[in-house]
Amino acid sequence: MKLEKAFKAIIHIYLATLVAVFISVFTESEEVNQINENISSGFMGSNEATELAFGIMSLIFMVVFFISLYFIYKFKKSGKQLYTICFIIGSLLTLVSGPYAMGEISTFLFELNVAASGAILVFLYFTPLEKKFD
Repeated sequence: MKLEKAFKAIIHIYLATLVAVFISVFTESEEVNQINENISSGFMGSNEATELAFGIMSLIFMVVFFISLYFIYKFKKSGKQLYTICFIIGSLLTLVSGPYAMGEISTFLFELNVAASGAILVFLYFTPLEKKFD
């Protein structure tokens, strides 16, 4: 029971840091914004068509990702696989999205988010909770 509470708390932390990272992007310093305007936007931002395709893919990905979080929160069998697939796809999208500068607060929140994501994977595959998804 304590393990389930800890797992759900990690999901709450993950969601809170995800929202905080999103908000912090809009509060970056002028210096960071200027750097982001001057750096390359990566493969997916190379022209308007690929930028639009990347935006649509990202939106679809976010919807599926939130569904996967809901499923693992409710211990649904498909949630474990869906979250893992979303984690892998999210990592690949990050690789092709290009460089991005962040301030110290955004970086801190992002690192907390990554740690929570790793903790979720540990709970899903390396604790007795993994049996709840069978």
